[in-house]
Parts: sequence; C-alpha cells; structure tokens
Amino acid sequence: MKDIGGVRAATALVLLFREGTMKRFTRVALIVGIMCLISYGHLFATDLDPDRLMPTKDLFSAQEIRNLFFNMRFKPLGREDLAFSMLVPKTWEQIQIKLSKEEVASALLQGKSARKAYEQLLESEILGCGEATIALVLPLTEGEKAFIKVACFRTPFEIDIRDWMSLIAQKGGYEKLLERRGIFNGREVNDALLRSKQKKVTWLGRATVSKHGERLFTIYCAAPEPLFEKYAKIFGAAAISFTVKKKSPTPFAEPMKAYSGKKVPILKFRYPSSWTIKEPTEAPDGVSGVDLSLLPKKTGKGKAKMGAFLHVKGVSLSHEKNPDEVFEKLKKDFTAAGVKLVKPGTPGRLKGRFIHPPVKAQVWNVNIGEDKGELALVLFSRADCYIGLALLTPIFEALESLAGYREMEIAAEDLLSAGKKPAALENIDLKKLVNSTMYLFADAVSSGDFSKLYETCSGSLKEETTAEEFADAFSSFVESKVDLSIIKGTDPVFDKRPSIDPDRPLVLKGKYYMKVMTVRFRLTYALESDEWKLMGINVATGAPEPPPGKVLQVPPQSDLIKLVNSTMMLIAKSIKNQDFKEMYHNIASVWQKQTSEEELAEIFSSFFLQKKIDLTEVKGKVPVFEDAPAIEEGALHVRGHYDLSKMKLAFDLKYWMEGSQWRLIGIHVNTKSK
Repeated sequence: MKDIGGVRAATALVLLFREGTMKRFTRVALIVGIMCLISYGHLFATDLDPDRLMPTKDLFSAQEIRNLFFNMRFKPLGREDLAFSMLVPKTWEQIQIKLSKEEVASALLQGKSARKAYEQLLESEILGCGEATIALVLPLTEGEKAFIKVACFRTPFEIDIRDWMSLIAQKGGYEKLLERRGIFNGREVNDALLRSKQKKVTWLGRATVSKHGERLFTIYCAAPEPLFEKYAKIFGAAAISFTVKKKSPTPFAEPMKAYSGKKVPILKFRYPSSWTIKEPTEAPDGVSGVDLSLLPKKTGKGKAKMGAFLHVKGVSLSHEKNPDEVFEKLKKDFTAAGVKLVKPGTPGRLKGRFIHPPVKAQVWNVNIGEDKGELALVLFSRADCYIGLALLTPIFEALESLAGYREMEIAAEDLLSAGKKPAALENIDLKKLVNSTMYLFADAVSSGDFSKLYETCSGSLKEETTAEEFADAFSSFVESKVDLSIIKGTDPVFDKRPSIDPDRPLVLKGKYYMKVMTVRFRLTYALESDEWKLMGINVATGAPEPPPGKVLQVPPQSDLIKLVNSTMMLIAKSIKNQDFKEMYHNIASVWQKQTSEEELAEIFSSFFLQKKIDLTEVKGKVPVFEDAPAIEEGALHVRGHYDLSKMKLAFDLKYWMEGSQWRLIGIHVNTKSK
C-alpha cells in the first residue's frame, strides 16, 4: 500500500487486557494488530527504512505477548499524575530512579498550579527545559546494551509536540534521521529516530512524545546502532502501548479564552488565559488587528527577558488585493517599532505547521534592542480578507518561544475557519470529486506521468513534496503494471457518510468494487480559493470483495472438490506438456497482468527440468482438505493434499471471485516421497 501527503499510513492498534496474578503486574497486554495512524506529518530525506527501524505493525502475535511481555505499571514518586503503563519484556527489569529536589522542582513542577510553580522557579533561577527521567528498564542479560526510559515535563504553556521533539534533538545534540506524527493507542504522538555518539559508540534512539494537558511524556528506546534493529520491535511495542493512568480533562495546558473582534474583518480565535490581549486604538477602514503578549519572565535578579508577542492582522480584499504589499506592511509593523531584521532564520520553522497553507511565510533572526530574537511572519488568504500573523519570540530554545508558535497555530486554525465556511456537502458531488482524482491516478499509473495529478494538489502538499517525490511514492503501481482503468465508469462506495468539519480537511474513504480486484482509497482535500485541492492520497488494491450487503461464501464441498481437481489437473497437464498457455488463460485477470506464460512456467520448472514428475495421477483422485477452506481477505483459501501411489502431493491454493467464477490468484505445490 502506497500513500503520500497529509495521511501517509493507516492501520489499527488493538490492545486487549486480561487479569494477571503476579504481584507487581496486574495486567498483560495483547497487541493483535499493532500500528498507528500517521497524519499531517512527514518522513524526511533519508534512505533508512522506517518499517524496519521504527516498526508499528506486525510486531508480536497475541501468544508472543502473553509469553514474552508484562504490561508493567509505573507510579513514579507515588504520584498519580505521573503514573503510566507500557509493555516490557519479561527478561528486562526496572531500575529505581532517584530524583533530586531540583529535578522534581524544575521538570515536574510541584503544586496544583503549574503556572504558579513555574513563576516561583523563575525567581530562584533554577528552571530549565530539561525533562525528568521517571522510569528506566534494562535487559537482565549482562552485557546487553539497550534501554527503555520514560521522561516527563510539566509545562504551564501550550507547546506543540513537534517543537518539543526539536528542542530535545537540539539540546541533546542528536541527529534527527526520521520524524513523523500520528496516533498511537489513542494518543497523538511525534515519533522520531535519533542518532548520537557517546564515548566512541554510535547510538540510535527512538523517541516518542505525547502531550496530556500540561504533561509531556517522552518514551526513549535506544541501543548501539549495530544492535538497534535487534530491539526495534520491542521498542515499538513500548512506544505504542504506553498509556497514562490519569487522563487530562483538556488537551490544553491552561484554560483557553475566546477573542472576537468587532471591526471588519472579524477576528475570532482562542488564546491561553495567561496571555494578555490588546486592540490598537486606531485602524483604517477594512483593517482590523489585535496584539497578544505572553508576559516577559523575570529572573531572580529582577531583569525582564522577552516572552512571546503575537500580532494578528486582517485586511479586507476590497481594501487591499496585493498579498505582497499586505505582507510587507505586516513586516513594517515591526521594523517601524524598532525591530531590526538581521538575517533569514531557520527555513523549516514554519513548514508543515498549518493545515491551511499560507500565501507567504518568512522567518527572521532579529535584534530587539540588546536582545536577540526571532520573527515569524505568515499571510493567509481567507474568502473575505487576508489574515496576517507575526510572532516575535526569544530564540527557539525558550519555552515561551515554543508557546508562541503553538498559539500561532491555534489562532490560524480558528481565524481561517471563521471566514467563509466550506460548501455544504449536499452541494458537492462527492463521487464526481473522487472519480476525478482516481481517474487521473489511473492514467498516471498507466503512463508513468503523474504531472497532471500533481497539478491538482494543494499548496501544502506541494510545499512538502516535489513532483518527483510524489511520482516515486507510487512507483510500485507503475512497476507492477496495475491496471486501474477498470474503475472508469464505476462509482465509488464510501465507507461511511462523509462530513465536513470547518477546522479539518475533507476526508473521503471508500472502495471501488470490481470483478478482478477491490480498489481502496483514502483521499484528503483542502478548500483553496473555493476549490477542493488534493492534500493526501492513499490507494491500495486487493482481492475482489462483494459490495456492501453481499457476502462471499465458501462453496459446498462437492464444488470445492471440482474446483481443486480442475486446477490440479490443469497444472499436471501443463507440467507434462511443458506448455502453460491454457493455464495462463485460466488464472485471475489481475494475475495475468502481473505475469506471463514464461514466468508461470518458470514457477514449475523444477518439476519438468529436475524431477521429471508426472502429476496427472491426480485424475479421479479426491483431495484431502487439511484445514477448513475459508474466505481470507476476500480470497478463497484452500489447503490440502493428494495421496498418490509414490508420493504425497500438497497444495495451497488461493482464488478470487471474478464475476461469478472463482479464478486462481495464488498457488504453492510440493511433493514428498512416501
């Protein structure tokens, strides 16, 4: 299954629990089909294989989980707000962690109010951005170098988990190799592969960050680079199964307020209660604005350091239609106030941060008097106006800087959803929208040219993915010569009734039910200039499935015997005559498109080149079914054998339903002398 854009991979995580009897382990977790939903993120520039080094599916069977793992429960410092559980191998042990008063104070912020605890620590000048390690698990086997640890940080501010991961990498001096966002076990995560060198040993580490209100948890799993793959699945189980005991009542670190301006254009958005808000006293017609400030923090010496400052500006289209001029005026609001632009800042700071792609964006390193800082400017186009946001912060490593970027994200989402609402679903021909995308996709796979499909993509997708990368993501379809043109003239069937959330993209998910295959799709669209633009595509093909309301059934025993006998006699004749033309024309159409008569003959070459085995003795014989024939993933799966005079002939056959007939799609045959 290939995919690209806003949603890049999808499966399901299933955690089953049963009561245990051991004193310190009250439950055992069973991971049945373990994976995550990856969304609005990206894996960037690397030749490393994320499925190999950061696996999230097919980790362990239910039986392996029962035999090899504990669902270990932790309660650091006896605190319920730090309690969690995760899967840990039975051959690993927990190491007791001793935390100093300073670590507890600075990272875990004692007291009911994280905000007050933070302010008290500012006065004593002992606050840092470091996490506190609250759990450590190591292999029992002496000499094995690997560990799983959990760290926590309690913050009074809104912080994006992506930014926290960047801060971890920056402060630890780690090289970030892979990074993605997704949902593990119901919690939103940022998952990254990091590399570091310590005492001449190169380590790889998997860091998984999740946010629970004011608490940020990070699961670190690491081993020396040559050994990392050995532990990759164990690390995946820990990262995905992690579950906090105390659920947060809100996704925000502090209460949120709503601002709703009265001037046109209307500015309406949420902001944290710790921020102060002020409207300019004068503004020309067609221009509205508001300033938000995260108050400067004070050190023990009483010297104030800059906090975060967010400038929000709306400019009606009737007042100003040139986005470049609007952007320059937004920038001038700061330069006129004495902010000096020094040089362009980190280019990737704004990339992929907003659901709605900005018209223009820049980051600058600046001077504010004697202090250094960063200025991020973004301009969006709304149906009725331009929306500009400008964020002035200290250098990115400060918590206030991270809080500023998160507030800019929140404000942007609210402001852009407050304009013209997307058209009601009843006014959109959803099937036509999907068909237009899927037909272009089919043509692209056939020709190998994805340029026309790429032209229909959203600005945000084009920012993250080049035309070449877009085409390369679907190379397997092209190389396998998958014929998707069969969907033309057929309407898709949606998995569930689509709906539009003004704060989210339009997601359309469903299938094309064809005679030779089922084509599954998940398409994500964003509304740009009153047009639905593609911002994510995931397509996969599989065995033919019955449309909703119809169920595939295993044929009666007599029909199964006829079907298997017909297949095995056809194979026997083809091997004896060394001619696979008849067999080729009787296999499933989708298999025919992926192979040839010669390739089919090659599969059975050992029978007539080396063994010279005559299988025509199966004529008149009755097959013995070793397992009950079953429908598995849309295919009829039949296993069994024939007892022949000199040998036992075993078979493993798979059939797809094409029209009203079962057609061969997979085969494995072997013989064993008696």
